[in-house]
Amino acid sequence: MDQRTEIDLKESAASLTMHGFGRLLSTKSKAMRCIWLLLMLFFVSLVILTVTPTVRGYFKSPSLTKQETVMVSKLLFPSVTICGPSLCKEKVKKYAKEHNITLKTNRNGRIENIHEVVMHSPSLEPFAPNISKVISSNVAFEKILVAYRGYCYKLNPNGTFIQHQAGPDFSLQVFLDLDVSNSISLSTLHAGDSVEVIIQDHRQLPSLDTGTVLAPVGHLTQIEIHKTEIQRLKPPYPSKCTNGENMELLFKGEYTISNCELSCFLRKVAQKCTNIHFLYNYLLPKEMKMPIAKTVEERNCRNRILKDLQKTLFASCNCGLPCRETKFRKYSSQSKWPSTEYIDEYKEMVGRLRSINGSKETEDYIRNNLIAVNVFFGEKQYKKVTEMPMYTAERFVGEIGGQMGIWLGASIFSLLELVYLLAQFVGVSLRKKEKKVTDLEESGAK
Repeated sequence: MDQRTEIDLKESAASLTMHGFGRLLSTKSKAMRCIWLLLMLFFVSLVILTVTPTVRGYFKSPSLTKQETVMVSKLLFPSVTICGPSLCKEKVKKYAKEHNITLKTNRNGRIENIHEVVMHSPSLEPFAPNISKVISSNVAFEKILVAYRGYCYKLNPNGTFIQHQAGPDFSLQVFLDLDVSNSISLSTLHAGDSVEVIIQDHRQLPSLDTGTVLAPVGHLTQIEIHKTEIQRLKPPYPSKCTNGENMELLFKGEYTISNCELSCFLRKVAQKCTNIHFLYNYLLPKEMKMPIAKTVEERNCRNRILKDLQKTLFASCNCGLPCRETKFRKYSSQSKWPSTEYIDEYKEMVGRLRSINGSKETEDYIRNNLIAVNVFFGEKQYKKVTEMPMYTAERFVGEIGGQMGIWLGASIFSLLELVYLLAQFVGVSLRKKEKKVTDLEESGAK
C-alpha cells in the first residue's frame, strides 16, 4: 500500500459520521483499537437486540384499536324492521278450505297443524302480511321477507330519515294494528299479541341474531339506540376482515356474517337434500327452488346440516368479520298506551279505519290490538372504532433509524460512507495482493 493511498483511507475513516468506526480505523495504537472494537461490537449487539422485536412485529402485521367519540349535527337513522310472529286466521281457514285441509284445534283454540297447512302452500302470500296494518308512520316502509319470520315491514328502507336532535321527541314513530283476535301465532315462545323490532343499518339485511325488542299490544315501546361504527383491516392483519368478495351470497345488501352463514347453509341444503323447509324455500332464488319437505324424514336432512354447521361454528363457510360494520346498542322501556287524556284522538283514528260501533268497543280494540313504537337516538354522537396497523412503513424505518442513531450515531449517509470506505479497503487489499503476486512472478523469473 503506497503512502498516498494510506493517507486517503485514514482521512476517509476519520471523516465518518459514525465516529466509532472512524476511531477504530484511524487509531494507531493496537490497545485503543481493541477497546474501540469491543465498544463497537457491544453497541452493534445492542442495536440488533433492540431492532429484532421491531422487525418481527412488522412482519407479523399487528394492529391496534383506536376508539373515538364523534359529535354530529344530524343523525342518519337506521332501518327498523317489524315482524309479527303470527298469521291471519281468516286467510289460513280460507286456504285450508280451498285445499281440503282439516284444521286441528286444541282446547285453547290454537291450530295444532298450522305448520302442515303452511307447508302445503306454494307461497306465503295467502298468509301475509303478518301485521294487519301499519296505521301511521312518519317514514316510508316496504314489505320484505326475513329469514325465519316470513313477511315483515321494513321502515326507512333507504336510510333517508334524519333525526336532528337527540331524544324521544324526534323519534321514528309507527302505530300498528295487529288484530289479535284474527291472528294465529307461529311461535311457541309467545302468543300472537306482540311484534318483534329489529334495528340495523339500512344497507344490511334484517337479522334476528342482532337481538330483537318485543313490543306488546296496548303499550308504547320506547327504544333508545346508540350507534357504533367499526372499521377493520383485511389480511394479513389479525381481524382478517372481508367485504364478501368472491363469496356466493344469495341475498343483496352489505356483507354480514349472518348473510354469509345463511347463504352457506342454504347452498349446502340445496346440494345435499332433495327437500327443504317451507320457511327457507321462500328465501331461495328462483333457480334454486326445491320441493317442500312434508315429512319428518325429509326435514331431518336440513336439521343434520344445520347441526353439523353449528358444531363447527360455521367454520367451513369461511364467514369472516365484515370490514365495515354498524352496530346499535338498544335500551327499551314500555308503558300502557294510549293514556286516558289521548284516547279520544286514537278513537277517531281507528274509527276511520274500522267499523266499530260505540266508544267502549273502540277503546277496547285499541288497547287489545294497537301497538305504538318509538325509536330514537339517545345522544347526538356516535362511537367510532378503527383498527389500524401498529407498524406503518414510515414508523418501521423511523424506529430502526432511531435505535441506530442512539447507539451508533448512524444515519443513511453514514451507512453509505461506511460502505464506500469498506469498498476502498477491499479495492486496496486486492491491488496489494495483485502486486505481491506480480513481485513473486518477477523474482521467480529472475
